[in-house]
Amino acid sequence: MKITSDSVVAMHSAGRSLVEVMIAMALGMVVLLAVSALFVANKQTSKVTDDKARMEQEGRLALNLMAFHLRMAGSGALISSIPALPDKADANFKEKKAVITNLSGGFSGVTASTEYIRGCSNGFVNNMATINTLACVPPTNTAADKDALTMRYVVDAQNGNVSAGGIPVDCLGNAVLPTPDPDNPGVAPDFYVVENRFFVRNNAVTGTTELYCLGNGTTPPGNNLVNAEQPVAENVEQFRVIYGVSSLGGQNVDQQLTATQVGVNWDNVISARLCVVMVSANNGVATATQQYRDCDDVLRVAPDLRLRAVYSSVVTIRAKAAGNL
Repeated sequence: MKITSDSVVAMHSAGRSLVEVMIAMALGMVVLLAVSALFVANKQTSKVTDDKARMEQEGRLALNLMAFHLRMAGSGALISSIPALPDKADANFKEKKAVITNLSGGFSGVTASTEYIRGCSNGFVNNMATINTLACVPPTNTAADKDALTMRYVVDAQNGNVSAGGIPVDCLGNAVLPTPDPDNPGVAPDFYVVENRFFVRNNAVTGTTELYCLGNGTTPPGNNLVNAEQPVAENVEQFRVIYGVSSLGGQNVDQQLTATQVGVNWDNVISARLCVVMVSANNGVATATQQYRDCDDVLRVAPDLRLRAVYSSVVTIRAKAAGNL
């Protein structure tokens, strides 16, 4: 047969065979599956990284905020009628160590003279009650995972966490109202008692468990707190405080107790171990059910596929530390 130029053109313009098409489709599917798998893996890695970073941020934020106020519990510079110290050039400046001895109360039967720190193992009955009437939810046989903590300290307008106007503020940035100087009632300058309370509860809007702060800003001294609590850290599954106590009332910690075990001996609290268990915002982040040890060093099995991490910090109360009594 004679091959002409027309037949050569026809041969080159002929379509692919079915086998070639199927091979090409198979190779394309392999490439597509590989790209899809890489995309899903990268997306999962990104989600895990984001959730871990968020847990770290929220956990450290919660501990740092509580530690800042807890270190100051019971202390501060208080203007008073005690003579000025020799190294003070201004003879009108008079100071004394401001352990809160003049603000006694009846917290859950406590009769101690100071009210610088209090805690509850199951939370407060009424978060907004005055320090004199603040009571604990009765302990149960099951772990509530919801400790509550309140701390108070005295400052003047030149010390502590202050607003732009020089007025001390609580943990939510609300200005604290002054308290008359017990040594010079009705005579300026007054001083400020800052009180902050931390506890965990469920957020009805988001459905997540969060750490809340409630301060005494804008509250007249001696009244129930007036401002609503605000969340300061999200996805806090457990909040626990273990108190370092001196059984002899000195400055050496020889007991590690829960709030329930401290009982009425809050004057002997020297330090506190703050602990939170953070949980990831998204479910399905973990590839398998996670096991972890909580703030009580109890081995737990997660009920879901969320990540969990434990963050803790030991804080010494400066007013009770060695050399400050």
